[in-house]
Amino acid sequence: MVTADPLPASGSAGPGNLFWLGRLMSVAGTSFTHVALPLYAVVAFGASSLQVAGIAVAGLIPSLLAPLYVGMIASRMNARTAMVAADWLRVSVLVMVALLAASGIGTIQMLVLLAAVLGFGDAVFGAVLYASIEVMVGRDKLASANGRIQLCTTLGETAGTAAGGIVLQLFGAAVVFISDALSYVVSALTISKVSSLRENIRRDAPRTWKANVRAGAQLVRSSRPLQVLTITSSVFNFFAAGSLSVMVILLTQVTGFTSAEYGIVMACGAAGGVAGSLLVGSLDRRVRRSTLMATALILYGVAQCCYTVLRGNSIATVLIACLFDFAIGFGLTVYVVGSITVQQIVVPRAMLAQASAFIRATGQAAGPLGIAVAGFAAADVGVRPVVAAIGVGELLVAVSVLLGRRLLDAAHH
Repeated sequence: MVTADPLPASGSAGPGNLFWLGRLMSVAGTSFTHVALPLYAVVAFGASSLQVAGIAVAGLIPSLLAPLYVGMIASRMNARTAMVAADWLRVSVLVMVALLAASGIGTIQMLVLLAAVLGFGDAVFGAVLYASIEVMVGRDKLASANGRIQLCTTLGETAGTAAGGIVLQLFGAAVVFISDALSYVVSALTISKVSSLRENIRRDAPRTWKANVRAGAQLVRSSRPLQVLTITSSVFNFFAAGSLSVMVILLTQVTGFTSAEYGIVMACGAAGGVAGSLLVGSLDRRVRRSTLMATALILYGVAQCCYTVLRGNSIATVLIACLFDFAIGFGLTVYVVGSITVQQIVVPRAMLAQASAFIRATGQAAGPLGIAVAGFAAADVGVRPVVAAIGVGELLVAVSVLLGRRLLDAAHH
């Protein structure tokens, strides 16, 4: 079985509050742009649905191809250099696109390029960040640190998504892109202050893309915990993405929620994610990791199934839906943090960025398939049966986690 490199315990100097502020601002800025890009394409250029889909695909492709290049980048520079370079790359392209947008000479192709560069930067930054957290905080604080990353992600995405469209309408696309660029500047400056990210490059790591792919495949084949994580994460993302594509139809068209009521329910889901981020570190120290991950999935699956009993849009029904979505947000966050923490413990540090990119790529590849299957199934048999099937699917993922508990618990500190 693959084992982790020796890591410092709780004595490691962790990142300060400025680091977490930088993460929060960076995620919020990214969400600004993710919301504004398709809106700007439609409003400014009259983009068709195919062109909007092309922008989305351009942002997704770098993550799907990340196993080809992330490990190679991580083997050539230390973590601080890699993450700062990813930030400044995104800053430069965002400023260029903002200037073109302000001058009125932007094009759809410009937005496709921006989406691709942002996707590339996110793939590199995310993989290297999760590979470096153990160096910054020590092994016994991994789950808590991963929870804080998820907290920044949840808060940043919620704020950025809510404000992105408003800023675009009031101030224009150039302001949105400049705001995002400034968030990456803050991120780069805060990361440069984390001294533990300056560790030497691992010279024994694979240094070509072919060697990285071979090493990554060998790593997964030789590690049973990674095999369990890869399969369960892919299946989980398949069902979770399918849920996103049909829940809005269930709550608005079938159940009759207004747009405001739907927004309130989604906000409760974000609140559940925040609660999960804050509590997962404490729970991880008290409960076996496989039990914690499976319980989170059971909570997610049961809440998903319960959605199918909702009828009408009374205040009581809206409150019950809020409770269900809070449970889903909580369960999703706890499961994701547990999965990431297992990766960080069982994978050698030299290959952690590569393994993270591989598992993330397989999970993201399953997402569009889940959306397509859920959409076609809902059109054929109705929304409620599909929502129930998604809940059952998440419960089956929980069963698979319990079946692999011996392997996952071997990674419990």
